[in-house]
Amino acid sequence: MLPRFGYSLLTGATGLVGSVLLRDLLRRGERVAVLVRPSRLQSGAERIESSLQHWESLGGDPIPRPVCLSGDVNAPDLGLDADAQQWVARHCTRVIHNAAIVKFTAAGRDSEIWRTNLGGTRNTLELCRTLGVREFHYMSTAYVCGRRQGVIRESELEMGQEFRNDYEHSKCLAEVLIRAADFIAPPTIYRPAVISGDSETGFTNTFHGINAYMRLLHVLLTNTQPDSVGRRFAPLRIALDGNEPRNVVPVDWVSATVCDLLDNPACRGRTFHLAPQIPLTPASFFAAAYSYFNAYGYEFCGRGWEIDANPTRFEQAFLEHRTPYEDYEHSDPQFETTNLNRYARSSPCPSINEEVMHRYFRFGTQDRWGKRPPRSRRVDVWAEDLLRQSIEGFGHQWSHRMLPESTLGLNVVGPGGGQWRVDFDSCQVPTVRPGLPRGSQPVVRLSVNKLARLLGRSRKTERQRETFREECSAAFQVRRSRRLLRGLAAALDSDRFARHAMPLRAG
Repeated sequence: MLPRFGYSLLTGATGLVGSVLLRDLLRRGERVAVLVRPSRLQSGAERIESSLQHWESLGGDPIPRPVCLSGDVNAPDLGLDADAQQWVARHCTRVIHNAAIVKFTAAGRDSEIWRTNLGGTRNTLELCRTLGVREFHYMSTAYVCGRRQGVIRESELEMGQEFRNDYEHSKCLAEVLIRAADFIAPPTIYRPAVISGDSETGFTNTFHGINAYMRLLHVLLTNTQPDSVGRRFAPLRIALDGNEPRNVVPVDWVSATVCDLLDNPACRGRTFHLAPQIPLTPASFFAAAYSYFNAYGYEFCGRGWEIDANPTRFEQAFLEHRTPYEDYEHSDPQFETTNLNRYARSSPCPSINEEVMHRYFRFGTQDRWGKRPPRSRRVDVWAEDLLRQSIEGFGHQWSHRMLPESTLGLNVVGPGGGQWRVDFDSCQVPTVRPGLPRGSQPVVRLSVNKLARLLGRSRKTERQRETFREECSAAFQVRRSRRLLRGLAAALDSDRFARHAMPLRAG
């Protein structure tokens, strides 16, 4: 397969699936642009930076940074201005549409669920039509099947099914919309079952589904006083047999599988159920939960059993807070995985056993179930600021030729990094643009610190940076720009930068 030079445009990159998928794509050498909406406290780039710093804190090599495009799937043209749209048209060869709202109830079609899940999909498709992007990948859900039971085929969608909630219904209609779009190639659809946290670290940044039950049990069990030998008696009668299969899959496996399928041309236009080989059962779930808290007292009373008029305090609290997911407790279909089994080369889905469940509880406790403030490291220097302050605006003052007309890619990894191309015209005037160059132009991989040293600058305090800006004359900036070009010229000719060449993901 030929090297992939185009970018993937990823939506929903700050959600659970999106954040893990972004991490894995970048680590595989894929070129990724993210559409991200600024929050009240952070820019889009800062939100992505915080997420990637979390993964780097767990160990491993520094992660490349994507191209960040500020926008919103709920806005026409995804909120992208003309320049950003032009960039997408020139650089992005496919869209991975992952943005969605996972809520079950909605106050009409104007609610956030419908505006994002259906309206956001429509807006994304319209941008593809406008810009000519034809390859479309969609992160759906296995529960577009609604209340259907039995075996659900990957080829099935509209089967006259009823839906439990607006989430299922909106995701199903979004699939219908995508399949009807004749201006894109046949779309590739991924339908994960219920998504849990990372099976290796326990990480999650959302607490829906299985995570909601774990949070509820954590609150109830930690507020139950242990006896003299340290055990907690938590009586809970459950109207299940205990062996009902539950289709739960860890997010790291979902991401690894999608990454695997993305770059396989044979997968284009197919639908994949991402379902487990070994389902989770209520018996294994409650056994793991109670063992983690050294508790006892749960009992499976069989389907159809109804609690009497005198529930225990523990039972009353559990029944009151599980309501949003009650419709999923008594039934779960069997999702056919023919396409997945045929084309996926990644490892089989890990079993969510007691060890994995304990990781989930451990992470949830440490994270205060989503209430712990983010602990990302403050970025003192952004590579983009270094480049634009040191290069742009001074090319016309250079008095001698140092490089031929050329293009150089800069893949700046780690905190404050990003991806840019520096174009030098015949007059040696440089222009900095987002994104790495296509074709055989050289790409230098380095950290922000190495870039700062190459530019003759080091990290400074905010006061020092302000003084630097005030004292720098145009002539001083010209000298720095010349130093940069000499350094870049040396980088192209020196073996010491060979190890920083960006790996290109085959695809």
